[in-house]
Amino acid sequence: GSDPGPEAARLRFRCFHYEEATGPQEALAQLRELCRQWLRPEVRSKEQMLELLVLEQFLGALPPEIQARVQGQRPGSPEEAAALVDGLRREPGG
Repeated sequence: GSDPGPEAARLRFRCFHYEEATGPQEALAQLRELCRQWLRPEVRSKEQMLELLVLEQFLGALPPEIQARVQGQRPGSPEEAAALVDGLRREPGG
């Protein structure tokens, strides 16, 4: 369908370049639309939107090799991501 999914929308929001728009007003409009597609305020509570932002920031703060493995598991919440990191740290040689 036309719904790109939250991860695709997040990437488009984060990778947006000013040059893609014809001017500052259009750039803002596009960013707002991409942000909406990612956070979907019409179906999510404020708390759920905050959790998405915290999850993204947490994943971004991880060392690259851990980040890749945790993101591959597609954690749905910050707690789930933290549990995955804990699991990796307990692995032999982890």
